[in-house]
Amino acid sequence: MKWTVCCAWTVITVLTVGTCWTSAKAAITPDSYEIEVYAGAYKPDPADLDNNVSYGLRIGYNFAEHMSIRGVLSRFDTDGKFTTFHGEFGQVTGTVNYRSTIIEFPLVIRPHPEKAWLMDLFFGPGFSFVSYSQQASDERFDYDSGKLEASGFTVLAGIGVQREFLGRLFLHLVGQSHWYAARERDRLDLEATLGLGLTLGR
Repeated sequence: MKWTVCCAWTVITVLTVGTCWTSAKAAITPDSYEIEVYAGAYKPDPADLDNNVSYGLRIGYNFAEHMSIRGVLSRFDTDGKFTTFHGEFGQVTGTVNYRSTIIEFPLVIRPHPEKAWLMDLFFGPGFSFVSYSQQASDERFDYDSGKLEASGFTVLAGIGVQREFLGRLFLHLVGQSHWYAARERDRLDLEATLGLGLTLGR
């Protein structure tokens, strides 16, 4: 999964550079809307969490040819391992079950709306609803933390490349990062996604 994320970021970079040479009629009309479903590869910053698949929904309002506001609802579930110290048994290793739902509202800027391949840059705040649990067991003891919460504010930033086809449909390749305020360290998760969307209101 780590190689998947790296390869996706490479493709995003190549396509973004390609927008500088490809021209077409502007695909963005002010006072229009976009709705998109997507799936991707998610790489959490904490080393004890595994890479996994993410998915979500984006809804955007284009209030100008170059700018829009977007609402993003995303979901990422994974497992991992943790290590702790038990007073009687010393170092203990167990499993982590991690569940995250994120709502974010980035401002989107499109530097070249006249291009056939539309590049978008985005940045904005959000909030993550995170829950996790830890379990460990062997012949000596059983440990279950129960449901724990680690919710808090996030910051979303990224770059995307969008290509329209069949009039209103579009494909959207995105590389983005999520910064988690609730974490004490390892705060920056990476994500690469591919979405299918529909433009409305034009």
